[in-house]
Amino acid sequence: MKQILSLILLCGLCIAAAPENSKVSFSGTAFDYRNGSFIYTENNEVRLENNTIKEISTRYKDSKGNLIAERTLTYNGDPTKPNLLLKDFRIGYIEGVSQIGNNKIKVFYRDNFKSELKEKYLDISEPFVIDAGLNAYFRQNWSKLKNGETLKFLFIAPAKLDYFTFRVQSMGVVKVGNRDGLKLKMELNNFFLRTMLDPMIAVYSLDDQTILSYEGVSNIVSESGVNYKVKINYDKVKQ
Repeated sequence: MKQILSLILLCGLCIAAAPENSKVSFSGTAFDYRNGSFIYTENNEVRLENNTIKEISTRYKDSKGNLIAERTLTYNGDPTKPNLLLKDFRIGYIEGVSQIGNNKIKVFYRDNFKSELKEKYLDISEPFVIDAGLNAYFRQNWSKLKNGETLKFLFIAPAKLDYFTFRVQSMGVVKVGNRDGLKLKMELNNFFLRTMLDPMIAVYSLDDQTILSYEGVSNIVSESGVNYKVKINYDKVKQ
């Protein structure tokens, strides 16, 4: 299902040791899930104020170092609901989410340079999550996930001008390199929709809850407009 969600999982940042107002960075390398070939790198810069994330800027580059896409997340209170703007410079794709207030949001997207921008206003109930706010949602519910509970939440899909119910559950503790991590499986809650989108698998470290790896659909598309299916390895946060 094309662009059902915008889901390259950002690092669950451990920012306690960072200066109150500072910038930290981390990066990930995306490989094709099927054959392991390189697809892109993502370089993330995080701006903090009073130990709170205010903005994340992500720059995606191809094998030649060319900038192919950029995403900006701005935070205004709830860490599970950043405003989103994603631009793909190769094909002109745009998607975004803006909060209006009182559980009302605006979603919008454009398929390519020749397409018109489409938008819609949605009224949505809690719990709902926008893009990389998923990481904060997992941290807020860490104990429940470790104890084996299955959680359900609404996830915004701007390219569908809609939202969908997802569920997440633990698949146990695994090793990623030399670190222990909690393996989480995310999938659509609806059985019929589940047949159209494979589960997404993310591993978060047990010690600081930062993301170690991700497998699943990418929010970056090929030049033909098909979402990549990727495996991403993340490095540690740099201050």
